[in-house]
Amino acid sequence: MKFQFKLGCVRSLLMMALVITTSCISNKKYFETFFVGNDGIQYFIKPIECESLDGDKLIFDVVLRVKNSFQNQDSATLNFTILSVDKNLPESQQIIWINKNDTVSVHNVKFMFKERYKKIYSYRLTSKISNTDLKKCFTDTDYLPALIGNPQNPKLLKYQKSALKSIQKISEQIMSL
Repeated sequence: MKFQFKLGCVRSLLMMALVITTSCISNKKYFETFFVGNDGIQYFIKPIECESLDGDKLIFDVVLRVKNSFQNQDSATLNFTILSVDKNLPESQQIIWINKNDTVSVHNVKFMFKERYKKIYSYRLTSKISNTDLKKCFTDTDYLPALIGNPQNPKLLKYQKSALKSIQKISEQIMSL
C-alpha cells in the first residue's frame, strides 16, 4: 500500500515536470519569462532580425513586465542594434513600423554605443514603446519596420522568415494576455 502511494506520487511529479518542461521548451526559442515578485512576470522577447535592400540589418529585442494583464502596463523597453558598413550613421536613428494605414513611431531613442567588427559597424540604441503600439507591431505582420536616420531617405526593412514565426508566437503567447 505504501509502495503504491509513493509510486503514484512519483508518477504525478513526473507528469507535472513533463508538462512544465514541454510548455517552456515551446516558448524558449522566442522569449524568456521571469517571475519578478509583486511586479508580475517579466518577458524578454528574443532578438528579431530584419534586413534592408542595401544589406543593413536591424535586430531588436523587447523587455516588458506584465502584472495581471498586458493592457495594465504602460510601456516596454525596445533595444535595437543596427549592423551597417556605414561608419557614420547618425546617432539619432529612429525606428518606425508602417503599414498601409498607420505608423507606429518610437520616440526618445537613446544612443548607447558603437562597435566595429571587421568592416561592419554595430550601433546599439534603446527606447521605450507603448504597449498599445507594441501590440500593433506584433499582432499585424503588415507593419514593417523602417529606420530613419535621414528623414528624406528612410530604409524600409523586411523581416526574415524566422522573424515572422517568432512574431506569430509572441502575439499568441504574450500580446493576448
